[in-house]
Order: sequence, then structure tokens, then C-alpha cells
Amino acid sequence: VTGNINFDFEQFEYNPDRSDKSPETEKYVWDNLSGKITLKKEKRVSISVVTGEICGIQTTGVLNKAPDRTSLKVSTDKEVKNDLQELFACIGIKKQNMTGLFSLDAKIEGVPDNWDNGHVEFECNNGKIKNFTALSKLLTIVNVADLFSLHGIKDFFSTGYPYSKAKLTGKISDNSLIINDFSMIGNGLNMFASGTIGFNKQMDIIVLVKPFKVIDSVLTVIPWVGMDLGNGQKAIALIPIQVKGKTGDPEVSLYTGKHLNLGQKHVRDFFKKTASLPSKIYRSFESGDSGNVK
Repeated sequence: VTGNINFDFEQFEYNPDRSDKSPETEKYVWDNLSGKITLKKEKRVSISVVTGEICGIQTTGVLNKAPDRTSLKVSTDKEVKNDLQELFACIGIKKQNMTGLFSLDAKIEGVPDNWDNGHVEFECNNGKIKNFTALSKLLTIVNVADLFSLHGIKDFFSTGYPYSKAKLTGKISDNSLIINDFSMIGNGLNMFASGTIGFNKQMDIIVLVKPFKVIDSVLTVIPWVGMDLGNGQKAIALIPIQVKGKTGDPEVSLYTGKHLNLGQKHVRDFFKKTASLPSKIYRSFESGDSGNVK
């Protein structure tokens, strides 16, 4: 059987067939849902959503389903910022670690447990990150309590880390999200990151923390991080942190250049472009210099 079916629903309900679903996620409701279903040969189906609103978010998308492969593309209107908290509440996520207004453009291809192609572009503005284990560990290592107090964030760990803009671009490969470029512009410091988040809930990411002020001189024992600004004053251009392990509770540690794989072009480009490294520091990367932090 082949052919097209146009649909236009004032309201459409979907009940996931999951044994672990909670009362909050027993059903999803789309309003003003319209599009087309295309039945193709060899049991292939394509569903195109032209208009639809779910969880207060206007979305469009295309689902292509074949016996051996699935692809899904979802996007929101970039001109319309959607509320993360409203989305979390709608899909039953009780622990809302991030607030802000977001837009999304994503595509994923493959099969469950082996997603092998796609891309993700995510941007979020004017929000906070709170109760997030990896970030709390990261900031504890960097020891920026004094820095945040200068910016009026005395209760950071209880109220959250405020940011003005967060943006992520990446691709899907080998059942993982490969983060090509992540940046977060915050109140007190900026953060940049590149690495991998596996759909098996394992992650390996390098985060560069770029403070707005001079940090404790102890951290200048990492040669390619500390830089002499003149008159004997040491300043930190950026602080590298490795976040690795389970996504819910990863290990976080200071990162040294000796483990950095500069043989990968995207890693070199990331450090050059995102961190805006002075040439003196970048030369230390390439020469393999590193410091020891005990």
C-alpha cells in the first residue's frame, strides 16, 4: 500500500507504551497538529509535521521510518524563545536543573542503541543552572567563591549559576553526541567545552573556564594556563577541566596538556577559536608542556 494521508487535528494525544512511565508522562498532547503521512514501498513511512504545539512549544519535524532505520528531525522557530521549565514540567522531569528560553534544531538517524548520524543546534538565554552535579564539582575545583561574591551571587550553590547565553553545536556519531562547540556566557566567568556524551550515559568532555579576574596563583603551576601579564603579575587566561564518567555523576578534575590530543583538527580549532588563546599559551600546547597539580 502506498499513498498520502493529510491530517489536521485540533488536539492529538499520544500515550507512550512504557512500563516505567510516571503519571506525569502518561500522555503527550499536541494542539493544532497538521501535516502529512506518506506510505511508501517496502514498509517505509514518512510523517511530516507542518504545524504543531506541544508543551507550549511550536515545532515542525519529519519522521522517516523504515524496517532497518529511523530518522527524526525536529526544530523550533528561532525567532520564538520557549521556556525550558515549561518543557520539563510537561514531559515529567521533576528535577529541573536548567532554566531559560531556548530554541532547538536537531536531527538523529539510525536505530535505538546505534544512532550514527545527525546534528544538534541548541541555544538558551537568560537563565540559571542549579543542582547540577558536574557544574558544582567543576566550580569547587576552580574555587571561584570569591569571584562570584564579587558579582553579587553569594548563594550560588543554592540559587544557581546565572548565564546570559548558552549555545551548543554538535553531531551524532557512534551512538553519541559529539560536541563540536559549546559556550556559556555567565555572570563571573565564561565556559567553553568540547567532547562526547554517549547515549549509553557516559561522557568525556573538556571544559575551559575563563574567569574575569586574577585567580589564586596556585593554579599557575600549569604553564600553558598561567601567563605573565608584566610586573611579575600572574593571571589565568583559562582553566581546563576534564568531566568524565557517568552523565549523572561524572568525575571532574583539573586537566593537563600532556593528555590533550592535538592530532585531531577539531580539537585544535576548538582551542584556537573558542578560547582565544594567546600565541604564547598555544605554543605550550603544541610542545606538549604540562604542569602537575597535586
